[in-house]
Amino acid sequence: MSMPMYTRAAAAAAAAAALRRAGPPTVTVGASIAASRLFAPALAHWSQSRTYAGETKALQYKITEVGKVLDPYLRPSWPPLPVSKQAAHGVYQYFKNLAMSTYYAAQLKKDLLALGTKFDATQFPVQVEQMYKAMNTAFATGKPNDLEPYVTPLMFSTLKSQMRKRPAKLDWEYIGAFERPKIVNLVYGKGELDTFGVAQITVKIHSHQRLTVTDKSGNVVKVTESKPIEYLVVERFTTPDGTWRISSKVEPPQEK
Repeated sequence: MSMPMYTRAAAAAAAAAALRRAGPPTVTVGASIAASRLFAPALAHWSQSRTYAGETKALQYKITEVGKVLDPYLRPSWPPLPVSKQAAHGVYQYFKNLAMSTYYAAQLKKDLLALGTKFDATQFPVQVEQMYKAMNTAFATGKPNDLEPYVTPLMFSTLKSQMRKRPAKLDWEYIGAFERPKIVNLVYGKGELDTFGVAQITVKIHSHQRLTVTDKSGNVVKVTESKPIEYLVVERFTTPDGTWRISSKVEPPQEK
């Protein structure tokens, strides 16, 4: 389905206007990105100094994950018609997020390129879809070592615990996608004094799946087919050893 005609003509102007109103994305000047209120408060600085009995010592921390969803907004395929005050706010949110996501994507692409890594926003959702398939396959087969490369430590701990508790064998099949996966939000930030940044990208996946449950004797207990629409959040730090990993899902807001 195509966007309404008025949005095609107004998209560029509205996106630019939203970006001008919002201003460029910033974090606390002089502070580590992990210390900004935008990010998880539990995270420590990448590096900092402390003084003990007159002697200053450098402390180093290894940051492995963000620990929260930075922005749960899910950008729709097109903005709502501005027929009410609430809908007009939705239009503003849409174009503001579109402008900011575009800005973030450009900054992320530049920083990753400096590390020798390419980032293509048009192909990235397909990469996330492959990660999603690998994650679910590893979970169904009960192989934690195959699961770990695709998820953050917190999600890995949760899924590994669920693996141990399940009473039966699972066989998961990805039948196909109803539409091409796509980015519906992108957040990237980096402090002025930081040598690295952190990115979170939310990708929409609408798929057709089949789950077969068998008992310990190999008898099929249940076969279920589903067509879920899921919003996966993947993240990475722009460090030389950074990798993209699935950190969580975002549930769409319930319609009132």
